[in-house]
Amino acid sequence: MIKLLSILFEVTPHPMYVKDAKGRFVIVNRAFAHLFGLTPEAIIEKGVLEEDYSQERDLGLLNAHEVASLEEYYKTATGAGAWFQTTKKVFIGPEGGKYLLSISGEITACKTALQKSQEHTQLQQEQLDQIRQHFLNYIKATQELLPLLLSVPLTPAQEKSLRALNSLSGKMEAELAALASPPAAEDMSPTQELQPSSPEPILYDFSGLGNIAEDAVFIQKMQRLFIDIVPEQLTSLTTSVAKRDWKETATIAHKLKSTYANIKIIEATTAMKKIEENATTRKDLEQIPTLLQHARDITDRVVAIFTRELG
Repeated sequence: MIKLLSILFEVTPHPMYVKDAKGRFVIVNRAFAHLFGLTPEAIIEKGVLEEDYSQERDLGLLNAHEVASLEEYYKTATGAGAWFQTTKKVFIGPEGGKYLLSISGEITACKTALQKSQEHTQLQQEQLDQIRQHFLNYIKATQELLPLLLSVPLTPAQEKSLRALNSLSGKMEAELAALASPPAAEDMSPTQELQPSSPEPILYDFSGLGNIAEDAVFIQKMQRLFIDIVPEQLTSLTTSVAKRDWKETATIAHKLKSTYANIKIIEATTAMKKIEENATTRKDLEQIPTLLQHARDITDRVVAIFTRELG
C-alpha cells in the first residue's frame, strides 16, 4: 500500500509536497519540481527554494495546526505565471513530528476567464460612461444656448417650444445621472451611515485562507507578519525603483502581489501586478511611482487597522 501511494504521489499531475516543522521540503513530487525546472531530489537535498512564495504561510499553518484552502500564484521556470487552488493540511508523522501536506490544482484558465469577464464588464461601463458624457455635453450646450435664444423676439409658439426643450434637458440630465458608474466600494448606503461599520471588509478579507480564517490566534500572527514585513518590502521596492533596478523591482512586486492577494487587498494586488508587468517589459515605467504610492497608502491604512486590533 505504501508503495502504491508513493507511485500515485509521483505520477499525479497535481503539484504536491510535504514540509517538516521547520518548513523544509522532505517530499516533493515531479509536478511541483517541474514548476521550478528542478528535480524532486534537488529540492529535497537543499530543503528550501530560493523563491518559496508559500514559506511564510506554511510556517504559520504549521504553528496553527489547521487546514487551509486558498489560491496561490507561482512564477514558473519558464517565466510564466500559474494560479493554483491549494489545500494544505498539517499532520503528525509516525515519529511524532509535525508535517504539512500541500496539494494544488491549476486554475490559471479559470482565473484568466474571470479576468476577461471583469475586463469586459469594465469596458461596457466605460463605453456607457462615454455615451453618457456625450449626452451631457449636448445638454450643457443646449442649456447655455437657450438664454440667448430667449433674449431675442420670439412668437409665443417659439418661446413655448424653447421652454419645453429647456425642461426636457433637465429631465434628460437627471435620467443620465442614473447611468453613472457604480459607487466605489468605500461608499456607504444610508443604513450603513446610521450604523457605521469598520472599513476592514472593504480593504481586506481573510476568507481566502479557508477554515484557518476562523482561528483568531493565527489571524493575529498574520496581522503581525503583515505589519513587520510589508512596509519594509515596500521600502525595498521604493529603493529598487529609485535605482531603476527593474529586475529587482519585478521580483519584489511579485512577492508583494502574492501577499496582498492572500488576504484579498484587491487594489494593492492590482498595483503590484502592474508594477511587475511594467518592470518586466520595461514599458510605462513612469507609472510605477504612482502605483507604488497607491499601494503604500492602502498598506498604511491596513497597518493602522491591524495595529489597532492587536492593541
